[in-house]
Amino acid sequence: MKIHHVYFISVLFLSFIVGCTASPEVQKNASKSTLSGVAEKEGDSGSSITLKEEGPRLQQKEAKRTEVVANQSQKTNTPPMQAPKKKGKKKEKPQKSAKKTKKKIEKKKDINTKPKEKKVPVEKKSEPKKDIIAEFEGVEITKETYVQTKSEIEIVVDELNRITARKAYFEWLKYISDDYKKAYSNPVRLKAVSEALPIKGIHLKSLRDYFSYVFVPSRQNICVDDIHFVSPTRVEVIMERNNSKLLVYSIENLSDGWKLIPPK
Repeated sequence: MKIHHVYFISVLFLSFIVGCTASPEVQKNASKSTLSGVAEKEGDSGSSITLKEEGPRLQQKEAKRTEVVANQSQKTNTPPMQAPKKKGKKKEKPQKSAKKTKKKIEKKKDINTKPKEKKVPVEKKSEPKKDIIAEFEGVEITKETYVQTKSEIEIVVDELNRITARKAYFEWLKYISDDYKKAYSNPVRLKAVSEALPIKGIHLKSLRDYFSYVFVPSRQNICVDDIHFVSPTRVEVIMERNNSKLLVYSIENLSDGWKLIPPK
């Protein structure tokens, strides 16, 4: 029996060595052949152990050994399996803001629509320069002021023409200033005017004498051909006669309207 066991162990050792280099199919065939050989020898020696009893155990042992050998051969011969790379999640692109999308839509609309016409800037009409006739200490007399003043004085002169035609002394007093009354009530001035009269022998003694003998004969049918500003409120009334300009009135705009003033 000892001889059989030694033989059995040596056969297993050889099969182990062969199994390390052989493929799994060869190893299976070799194990089968060794098992059959051992069974034949044991049958010839007349041992009590039969192939039917030892066969399954040996097959289990051989199967385990072949698995170990196969694992070792795979470790030595086959390259290591690379672990599957984990698929990383794709980085999601940041969504474009709603404003950008709106801008793109607007641009597309602009392309489809007709190009806007460029607005030509309208030049503002510059105000016409004022025609300045005269200026007194910063006060400008414009053409407009001239026209307005002339029309107002024409109304006054027309009223004076009616007064002189009727010789209405008391109505005439409404159109003369206080300075005018004082000047032609002064005896000295009345004497000078009397001496200048074309009719000799008339001596003026009062304001009423001046109205009757000087103003009424010399101020009939007066027309306003032109006016001349002496100040912002004082105006000289000019009448043209025989290609000459005559100063007929000096008039001033006072608090109660246009009044006659004595010439300087």
